[in-house]
Amino acid sequence: MNWDNRLYIVAIVIGIIVIVAMAAALSLLFFAYANQRKKVLSHGVEDPELTSDLESLKARYLKRRRRAKKQGEIPPLYAVANSRTLTLLRQRELADERAIAARERNVYTLAYQWSKRRSTGLNIAGWVVDVVVTVVALALVAFGLFSAINNEPIFFGNTTYMVIQTGSMSEANDENEYLEENHLDNQIEQYALIGVDRVDSIADIQMYDVIAFYDFDGDIIVHRVVAIREDDQTHEITLQTRGDANTGSLPDEMAIDQDRLLGRYSGFKNYGLGVTITYLKSPLGLIALCGFIIFLCAFSAADSGIDKIYDSRMAKLAGDLDSADSSK
Repeated sequence: MNWDNRLYIVAIVIGIIVIVAMAAALSLLFFAYANQRKKVLSHGVEDPELTSDLESLKARYLKRRRRAKKQGEIPPLYAVANSRTLTLLRQRELADERAIAARERNVYTLAYQWSKRRSTGLNIAGWVVDVVVTVVALALVAFGLFSAINNEPIFFGNTTYMVIQTGSMSEANDENEYLEENHLDNQIEQYALIGVDRVDSIADIQMYDVIAFYDFDGDIIVHRVVAIREDDQTHEITLQTRGDANTGSLPDEMAIDQDRLLGRYSGFKNYGLGVTITYLKSPLGLIALCGFIIFLCAFSAADSGIDKIYDSRMAKLAGDLDSADSSK
């Protein structure tokens, strides 16, 4: 093992240790905060603030109820109705008023329950966001593991996507005069994500197409076709390729046949996605995602515990305020 490989392994190990330590430290810090917050709520330290919140909720609830009652008054249309209809409507209105009066002693509890119903949509939205983020993170981890283990391309219809791992197509070498002569300026940066379309026959490949093919070791290479040859006897077509930044062709790209041809560059390329995928396939990227998932789960669990204690304390304070009002 050479020094470069040793340094790479050491850097990976240190990076993993740092990421795991940070995720664990953040999770422990938030759990400590959550436990302290729950103690503060349970011992009533924040009762004055919570009571003030209940007073505000009561005022908003009563204002909303008065507005709803006003909107429910008998409209002028009923002025032409018969007396029996008016009597039934008035009886219903009186019954509603009596029911409201009967509940008046529990107005703080009703106001808090009303506020909880109003916030239900936001709570559900937050829960959905947490679930979606967690599922996406797990999917990215699975994708990174699968991509790191499996080197075979996956086709979506007739197109597969891959990340360019070298800079052999990143720039035009001045010695490759055919690039300037034919205005071939579709170079591909290292780590860019590109699309490769499946090709049914090698005869469909044209001069100067950028193709993806397998080298002698089974790795995928993306280079430009610089020569097309056909055997006079067998009529078998072979391709010669070269990277735009290279000065010559490698031995395993001198005679590419149908069996080694993967496809043709579709023209799609995205550098940002390529860098992201490259990071996700790396050990550091996978560990970072796992650390994020661990922290997100810890955050959700601790926050749920705080909400439970908060809800219990608010309900108790609302009941105490209702009892105090009814005893006056």
